[in-house]
Amino acid sequence: MARKRETGQHGVFQQYHKVNGERVLKSANWVGQYYDANGKQIRKSTGTAVKAEAEAIVQTWATDSRRGLKPAPETQGLTYDIIRDDYIAFAVEQELKSLQTKADGTRYFFQQTALDKVFAGKPVNKITRETLSAFITARKAAGNANKTINGSLSLLRTMFQNARDNEKLNAIPKFDLLPWKSRQGFLPPEAFQKLFDAVPARFQPLLVLLYTTGVRIGEADKIQWSALNLEEGHITLLEGETKNDEARILPLVPVLVKLLSAVPTDKRTGKVFASKFALQHVWEDTCATAKVEGLLIHDLRRSAVRNMMKSGAQQAEAMKISGHKDASVFQRYNIIDSTQTKGVMAQVAKLVPVKIQRALPAGR
Repeated sequence: MARKRETGQHGVFQQYHKVNGERVLKSANWVGQYYDANGKQIRKSTGTAVKAEAEAIVQTWATDSRRGLKPAPETQGLTYDIIRDDYIAFAVEQELKSLQTKADGTRYFFQQTALDKVFAGKPVNKITRETLSAFITARKAAGNANKTINGSLSLLRTMFQNARDNEKLNAIPKFDLLPWKSRQGFLPPEAFQKLFDAVPARFQPLLVLLYTTGVRIGEADKIQWSALNLEEGHITLLEGETKNDEARILPLVPVLVKLLSAVPTDKRTGKVFASKFALQHVWEDTCATAKVEGLLIHDLRRSAVRNMMKSGAQQAEAMKISGHKDASVFQRYNIIDSTQTKGVMAQVAKLVPVKIQRALPAGR
């Protein structure tokens, strides 16, 4: 009676078939054989005709299997589509806000579109640094910015990481993100006054809110009159209305309170501010009139961070108002200008009033 091969035992062999009654080698490449963690026999070509190399490859497969990992032969049927759909299912379960919905109800990520065009149907073991490099080259040739390309690469890396967490993969390819500089668009107060004067009146409250609190325009778009307290001068953002799902208070500057108080009482229902889509519609013409071409709506958020810090706010206070959770992102917005550094030295001079007690030589 033949002895049953033990789990984890492995080896290599060559396959033959008969041609005209003669035994003929099917392929010069050696076939590797091992048993997975469940005792199932796995056979796969090693891709080499050198026996020593084939034995080393199978040894790696068997070692991975004993460690509870997925050897290469067991991931042959894993495709980009599978790990993408797995991650979307995870995102639905975790209620990730970056997940979007198409008109037909399909769930997707914005950065996924470019990936689908290139990697749909592709086995994951064929997605290597070389194929990723080709993807980057093609995206650059199509005129996409480094930051945009990085968004797709980061999403793909997360899909791979999720597959690894689900024990469908052992390793993931190395993802080299492209260098990029964060935008440094800021609007000084005097330029904001021109923008404020140029925009149609119904958008003025929204502009002041964005420029003074740094609230995200998507969050501003959800604010209802019921969240507004004009007497106290603040807006309460509830859980589910913010990007981070954390409630917070937005203190309002007096001019914004004045603008909102001018709204008739019987009109104070529904949303407080004009929609972001309506603002986008008039944005280009408004910027042209104010002579601040090239300004993005998001630059108002950056400017708000700088305004708060220049006004003497502590970083934690400003982050609480703007809704920043990541200090590194906040610091990218809080780029210090020369007037701030000069102001620091003026305060240091007051604190350290050094007096020169001796005569100085004449300047050369």
